[in-house]
Amino acid sequence: ERVTLQNYKQQPWWSIRGNYDIRRGLAVLSDGIFITGPIMHFAYTALEKFIPTTGGNRSLAALSHCIADSLILDALFVANVIVTTGIIEGYDLKTQVLEQFRNGDYLDAIKASWLMSTAFLPLEFVFFRFLPVSLRVLAVNITDIVWGSVISFAAHKSRGSTNPSHPSSVSSLQQAMHDDSKLEPVQQPRLVAQPSM
Repeated sequence: ERVTLQNYKQQPWWSIRGNYDIRRGLAVLSDGIFITGPIMHFAYTALEKFIPTTGGNRSLAALSHCIADSLILDALFVANVIVTTGIIEGYDLKTQVLEQFRNGDYLDAIKASWLMSTAFLPLEFVFFRFLPVSLRVLAVNITDIVWGSVISFAAHKSRGSTNPSHPSSVSSLQQAMHDDSKLEPVQQPRLVAQPSM
């Protein structure tokens, strides 16, 4: 999309080409801080309790942690991101948020999650193998910056068109209104003097 001087000047300072959605960003941040982060802490502690990486075959235990994280926890986190961000962003739970589980958005997000988890598997293996439990959530969250971006994109794939009052739906209309190449000249009505009687 072409950026003109006029619409560039009208963009907020925090904007990435005028399309950053603060509500979406805050929803994903809130989910990470208040829900996903604490769940990760307790889940990794439970994994360490049931499959300890401190004794026996440490590498096999660390690989088991990676697989459990990728297959089980990621599925829960993706569902959680869809529901939590949908509610925080003001979408209707029944008609818009839960519909994403029926229309395939959830499965697409799970596939993206598994692809990202596969790409980060060697790094996560190192985290689970060599870091103490107290540092694992922090270390995994470093890779989760990329993972979260991909999941946020997948979770929001169909949301812009389903909520016309939502800022992400309005941004393309606002962009078009400010793009001077798309504006057609307005014909001014001609004033014609009427003879008086």
